[in-house]
Amino acid sequence: MKWTRLDDPEVVLFRTFPIRPGARYSEIPLEADRALPPGRYKVAFYSADEAMEPVASGRYSVVAPASEAD
Repeated sequence: MKWTRLDDPEVVLFRTFPIRPGARYSEIPLEADRALPPGRYKVAFYSADEAMEPVASGRYSVVAPASEAD
């Protein structure tokens, strides 16, 4: 799995994780040493062989928390 911040290109996480073939969902824990900065991110899954073929991916955004004055 490769987790990338798109706005300021940075690989947040790139390593193997076990997933269950055929399962509707797989959960991947991210234990960051800091909060993710606001921005656009992409999570991509690849086959666990030498080809590393793309299997699935998704994009999402992290928004800045609203200030207490809002």
